[in-house]
Amino acid sequence: EQNGRTIGYVFLGLLVLAALVFGYRALIVQPRAEKAAEMISEAQVRFEGENPDFELALLGDANGAGFLDVVEKYGSTPSGNLAKHYAGICYLKTGDLENAAKYLAKYSPVKGIPGALINAQNLGLQGDIAVEQQNYAKAVKFYEQAVKEYEKRLSRCCKLELLELPEQRLGDEPSEAEIRQALKKEAALVEQKLPKGGALIAMCIEGQEMSSVALSQKMQQLAARGASQLTFLIGSSFGLDEDLKKKADLRLSMSPMTFPHHLARVMLLEQIYRAY
Repeated sequence: EQNGRTIGYVFLGLLVLAALVFGYRALIVQPRAEKAAEMISEAQVRFEGENPDFELALLGDANGAGFLDVVEKYGSTPSGNLAKHYAGICYLKTGDLENAAKYLAKYSPVKGIPGALINAQNLGLQGDIAVEQQNYAKAVKFYEQAVKEYEKRLSRCCKLELLELPEQRLGDEPSEAEIRQALKKEAALVEQKLPKGGALIAMCIEGQEMSSVALSQKMQQLAARGASQLTFLIGSSFGLDEDLKKKADLRLSMSPMTFPHHLARVMLLEQIYRAY
C-alpha cells in the first residue's frame, strides 16, 4: 500500500510537470515566437523591397519594427535568431564592419534544409568581413566552414567531391609565356582527373552569366544529354588554359569581378545547392 501511494505521488508529480511544460510552451513560448515572426516580417519588407532601405530595416520606425527590435525583445526565438543574421547584413551594407561582425557572430546555426543556406551564407559573410579587415587567415577559416556546411547539405542531394590540384609556382612578375606554360601544366593535371562521360563547366570571367534558375535548367539539360557527372572547374591565380576552356561544355561567370578562390568556391557551392 505504501509503495502504491509513492508510485501514485510520482505519477501525479510527472503529470503536473508535463502540464507546466505544456502550459509554458502554449502560453509563453508560442505567443513570443508568433510575435517575433510578425515583427521580423515587417523588417524584411524594408530589407527585400525593390529599393531596400537597410538602415530602416535595421532600426525600424513608427510604421514597423526593425531587426534590432526583434533581437532586443525576442532574441531567444527562432525569428530573433534570424534577425541577428539580418542585422549583421544591414550593418555590412551600411559600412559598419564592427557591428556587422558582432551580429553575424551572434547567429546560431539551425537544422533543416531552409536553414542550411543561411548557415553557410552567415559564415561566408563573416569571411567577407575578415577580408575587408585584412585578416585573411580568419577569412579562410570562415570560408572553409561555409564549404563544409554546403558539403553536408549537398550530400543529401548528390555525390559531391571536392578536388584541389597543386598550382604551378611562378615568380612575382612572370612573363606571359611563363603564365601560359604554367596553365598548360595545370590543364594536363586537370584532364587526368576529368571523369569520362562527364560534362565540364569552366568558371571564367568571360563566361556566360546566369541566374540561379537558368543554371539549374542547364544542369538538367546536361544530365538529360547523358552527362554522368558535372565537373565545375575553378582556375588558379592566373585562370585556366585556353585550350581547356574550349573543351568545356559551358563557360560560366559569376561576376565580371575577381574573387579570392575560397570565396569563389563558397559562391559556386551556394548556386549548386540552389539548383537542387
